[in-house]
Amino acid sequence: MAPEEHHSDITLDFRDLRCPHLLISAIHAVERTRPNQILCILATDLNAPSSIGAWTRQSGHTLLDMYQEGENFVFYIRREPITVPLAADS
Repeated sequence: MAPEEHHSDITLDFRDLRCPHLLISAIHAVERTRPNQILCILATDLNAPSSIGAWTRQSGHTLLDMYQEGENFVFYIRREPITVPLAADS
């Protein structure tokens, strides 16, 4: 099955990074983008699918697609708007 085609606003080549540096770099990259922007991240670390997948679930950002292309893992992540709950009036 062919991967779905996605538009990305930014493509980052992290193929030379290993976890945890890969994940830290991905987090910083997402933090520097605007809400609803889509990042394409390229990685080769075998831990990338599990670590990036877990981080997107915990952070609230959306992992639009993840697939392997040869030795490369390709991730499409959409930055979601961050909502801060308001404190209840006392």
